[in-house]
Amino acid sequence: MKKLVLILALVILVGGAAFSFDMTTFPAPLKPGSLLVNVGGTLGSYWFTGMSFGAIGAVDYCMPFPIAITFGGEAGIMLTSGAYYGYSRNMAIIPIMFRAAWHPNFEVPNLDVYGMLKVGYGIGFWTNNNNNSSYSNYSNPGGFIFGAVIGGRYFFSSNMAVYGELGWENYTMNYSYKYSSSSWNDYELVSRFLTAGVSFTF
Repeated sequence: MKKLVLILALVILVGGAAFSFDMTTFPAPLKPGSLLVNVGGTLGSYWFTGMSFGAIGAVDYCMPFPIAITFGGEAGIMLTSGAYYGYSRNMAIIPIMFRAAWHPNFEVPNLDVYGMLKVGYGIGFWTNNNNNSSYSNYSNPGGFIFGAVIGGRYFFSSNMAVYGELGWENYTMNYSYKYSSSSWNDYELVSRFLTAGVSFTF
């Protein structure tokens, strides 16, 4: 029994050392006051059967707090491709989001791993709203956005890196329309799962 306890203690000790991280400092070359500018492409789904894709630009600031967090914002454009209930209702979406991320320092040279939360609003424009003459007077879609991602960034130099993010961002795009003599409300469901691109530090 004592041997089993000793073995478990050694496993925990070695495992903890292997996966230890510093919560308070940014991984180099990031430091408090650094500014990150990110440009990337995105992929996701439209009603889980079609596609959403686009591009984003984001800026993050490394806060001078006793914990390694960044605050920032992002905007871009997303396009949907697909059909729902047999009707094509594709749109362009401009997401405007606030983002916050925690950057635990695993002390691996040039590697920045982070978890991020996002919240904001999506402004939509129809590119095709099902071409059914029975429906009329569609409003432009728009709605609340939220999401969470896990990301990684690798620095090739002190001010340039590539990054990738995997997670889930939900876009519920509400709109109204008239059908015959009645008014109706509906929504489009768009998600984003993958983002990849290039980061620059200043």
